[in-house]
Amino acid sequence: MLNVVPWGKSSIITVKTIVNDVIKDEDPPLPLLKFFRTPPLFSRHKVALLHDAHRMNYIAANALLKTLEEPHSHAKLILTTNSVGSLLPTILSRCLAVACESPGVSELQSAFPDATQDEIRLSEGTPGRLTTMTQRREVYLRLLEFARRLPNRHVGEALVASEEFASIAEAFQVNSEVNARAANAEALDALATFFAREPTAPPHWTHLIINAHRRILGNGGPSIVFDALFTAMLASAATSTGR
Repeated sequence: MLNVVPWGKSSIITVKTIVNDVIKDEDPPLPLLKFFRTPPLFSRHKVALLHDAHRMNYIAANALLKTLEEPHSHAKLILTTNSVGSLLPTILSRCLAVACESPGVSELQSAFPDATQDEIRLSEGTPGRLTTMTQRREVYLRLLEFARRLPNRHVGEALVASEEFASIAEAFQVNSEVNARAANAEALDALATFFAREPTAPPHWTHLIINAHRRILGNGGPSIVFDALFTAMLASAATSTGR
């Protein structure tokens, strides 16, 4: 079995982890494609386990696509992630998704005694995501503060809200060192999760955010997508409240 994990200072799965014919001292031990190049000696299959597959950068994900499309008969790949929305749609479409049962709130509180109730709720009961949130607490706190203020904002502030959210998404990118599209998708995913669990929020807001998330993953321009999203959200709130 080959374990593929995020590595280096940026904790990213790079293209060198997937395919690299020139191995240097600082490189990962064995690239995935080189591992699969030869058949197994003592068993029917070779298995590669990709931990935190959402940490693959764009080039690495594209390098993996052909293997996912036409794997060797002896090759078995298992990808794990706590952020499905951050995976490329082309990767997801070639995988069989298996959802794992999440631990209860009391178990999470026991395992993460320093985690806040907001962090546990936003993690959706996923230990891996909660670990990420506690490690990147500052940027998630910015998003939570933004989300709490949003329902009270006037529709005239929609473009300002869009710029603020773009800044938060940029902080996601800098903090995790993923590409801009993945960071935008991650920020939208967290925002949708917040409003889906906020009883006072307009129920259709979550659907608006999910649609924006799809547009981002479909290579939509973030500025246009964010402007349209927050204009629609605040306009609908103004209509329902008469503001």
